[in-house]
Amino acid sequence: MRSIQEDECRDVFNDQETSKGQGKRSVHRCSRQEKVEEDEVDEDHHRCYPQGKIQKFRKSAKITLLGHSAGAASAMHHFLSGRSTRLFSRMILMSGTALAPWALSKQPRDFAMDLGRRLSCQTETSVSLLRCLRERDANEILVAFGRQKMASSDLPANGAMYGPVVDKFLPPAQQMVPEDPHESLMKATVPRIPVIIGGTGDEGVIALYYYNGIPQGTFAEIKAFFVNSAIPQMLRQYGFVDQLPAAADRGSSNVLVLRELLEYLYVQRVAQGDKAGLLRMLVKVRGRATAHA
Repeated sequence: MRSIQEDECRDVFNDQETSKGQGKRSVHRCSRQEKVEEDEVDEDHHRCYPQGKIQKFRKSAKITLLGHSAGAASAMHHFLSGRSTRLFSRMILMSGTALAPWALSKQPRDFAMDLGRRLSCQTETSVSLLRCLRERDANEILVAFGRQKMASSDLPANGAMYGPVVDKFLPPAQQMVPEDPHESLMKATVPRIPVIIGGTGDEGVIALYYYNGIPQGTFAEIKAFFVNSAIPQMLRQYGFVDQLPAAADRGSSNVLVLRELLEYLYVQRVAQGDKAGLLRMLVKVRGRATAHA
């Protein structure tokens, strides 16, 4: 038996027009506290899903799952999960997919333990770490996370620091992401539904915000950052080991070949002194490596 302490959902919709011509907001609330069998949990959730209230939306049975950036990756995870596919019939992905390097956390334990140490938590076991984190103030955790993110080069991430994980270790009925999305897409069981995927040419402009102070630098400073930081960081995101091989081994190094190829495509082709052109290339490569992955 499994206890459902609180299962609540709200649907907000325009119920009718008032005399002033404004929509009247109506809120439907579904909450309960009951005991249900483990295999009934999905159905219980389903009753609080939009299908249960679809009559409020012009009685259409077609539900489109739409997401932007991390939301798009989440939508695609649902698309590939056998537990979710029956709940929608179309999908729109904007500026992201589950194939992006940041759409999965591949080192969650390492980062969780590192965060715990920054908060002086016991990290001998996952249970003691979780108990400590639950006792910490949310602001403390956010401050520690900010410091962790600034020092992420000490613990380079292959994927997101925190996010969805491949949960094959769970019982089959509880798995949402049982395998890498690349593997799931190769199978014939992928749902055949209409999908729209889109993005913009300047998705990577947000990187200029995170690259604090870099856009204000000189051409030489931006170029050095591009070659020595931005490109290696992108290679790490995709799981490539960022270590230059010895001179004798350079001809056989795939990592070095990728670095040199990226430098040629996005750095060397920019005219010397063209700072604006170099920044445009930085925006372009970041957009392609993240939102367009």
